[in-house]
Amino acid sequence: MQKRTSDVTQINVTAISSSSILNLGDTHQVQPKMKGIAVQKEGETFQGDLKFENFPIFQRKANWPDYQPTSNVQKITFHHNPTIHVKQVYLLALSTSSIFQVGNINHISSEARIKHFRIILEEDEDEDEG
Repeated sequence: MQKRTSDVTQINVTAISSSSILNLGDTHQVQPKMKGIAVQKEGETFQGDLKFENFPIFQRKANWPDYQPTSNVQKITFHHNPTIHVKQVYLLALSTSSIFQVGNINHISSEARIKHFRIILEEDEDEDEG
């Protein structure tokens, strides 16, 4: 990886959460991973115990595409300017294994798994008839 200098004047970020990365400069490898269980419940507060082991989505191996180049291509890159210039960046949010990168990066392997539940109260049949 040919190294370059990242020159950033201003970055405004409101929120970064859930295994996300904001990186200035060169990086060899990043692997953000996030597991989450989200519960939306109508009515009273949720009372319960949810564990990652109870849900197959968190146990399965990731099904990454198998990239095999079909031909040998030789690439030569010449950067006329050894500096990456960024004047302003405004980010509202980075979430769930996302990456904001200014600079070179060799390898990215990002993964997010979320099991989402919605628990909705049943309506009374008497109310539907009125």
